[in-house]
Amino acid sequence: MKSLDTLIRLQKWQLDEKRRQLVELRRMYDDLCTAIARLDQEIAAEATLATSDPSLGATFGVFAQAARGRRDKLVASRAELDARIEGAEQEIAEAFGELKKIEVTKQGREARAQAQLARREQAALDEVGGLMMRRRQVAAAAD
Repeated sequence: MKSLDTLIRLQKWQLDEKRRQLVELRRMYDDLCTAIARLDQEIAAEATLATSDPSLGATFGVFAQAARGRRDKLVASRAELDARIEGAEQEIAEAFGELKKIEVTKQGREARAQAQLARREQAALDEVGGLMMRRRQVAAAAD
């Protein structure tokens, strides 16, 4: 049983570690979404400014092209991170399944050990009962 207890502790630690990694990936995903939204706001603000001041209109095209390039990279990073999150969620599900298998195995072994102990106790009680019955029969025959 001790080996299963150790294995369960190890599996729980690994599961917790995978969960921590998933939380970190999700935080990074949220940060990327925030960065994309901030960049979109910046592009919109610059576009508004460029339309109100014609002298800035000439430089807006260069800015917008660079900003769109950065946005495309952020979107690509977000897509990659989304795939990593999906993989991490799958790993967590598998680790959780393994943990449950080990726990069920441990419960089965404990139940079998308990049943075996109960059988031994019952056999001992049956033996004591049989001895008492024989003594009564011997005492009754002697009377």
